[in-house]
Amino acid sequence: CASKLLFPQFIERDLSETLADAAFQFSLDGVHDAAFYDDALLIDKERRFYPLCEELVRRFPGVRYHTPNGLHIREIDERCAAVLKQTGFHTLRLSLESSDPAFQRKGSGKTSGEEFQHALRNLQKAGFAPEQMETYILAGLPGQTTVSVETSIRFVDSCGARAKLAEFSPVPGTPSFEEAASILPELRSEPLLHNKTVYSSFLSGNISPETLQSLKDLTKHR
Repeated sequence: CASKLLFPQFIERDLSETLADAAFQFSLDGVHDAAFYDDALLIDKERRFYPLCEELVRRFPGVRYHTPNGLHIREIDERCAAVLKQTGFHTLRLSLESSDPAFQRKGSGKTSGEEFQHALRNLQKAGFAPEQMETYILAGLPGQTTVSVETSIRFVDSCGARAKLAEFSPVPGTPSFEEAASILPELRSEPLLHNKTVYSSFLSGNISPETLQSLKDLTKHR
């Protein structure tokens, strides 16, 4: 993780190690897909990501790649979108979190609504279909309202993309954790309460299980 707050000693993996690992995985029978669980996959992309993609295309043609963790939207310019498509990326998850400007200033600051729309246009121009792209929207944050989540879902939908709910879990050391712990002090002493399935809809007091399900239904146009 590239977060200096959570992991001060951010370590980058050497390109040769990544390619050696890929070569082993793709040598196994029936392996034609690979997933990148890298929160910072596109950070410093000219130095790290583009050289990797060039080698993947050259050495392992026909493999499909997936990004289940949310990509940094502001990094997806026209060239980046084209590289993703040419390399064989098939499933993309984008990290918007919220379309609410107030939340964006308060939160991770990964992106804005305008940057999201710009990235989406670049991906569509590169040839990605709507069903290949899902956008993470956070639910269950301290102080977050149901209306705010609904608005974000509808914003993503209006842009021609698909929203996918991600339930908030408090991570020690972050401002959101401190805000959550001020409401529920037990978070400081019991790590099990950090689990999103427990905290978001049962302990946070911001959202009920029924409301959470209705928001999930909204993302699926039910």
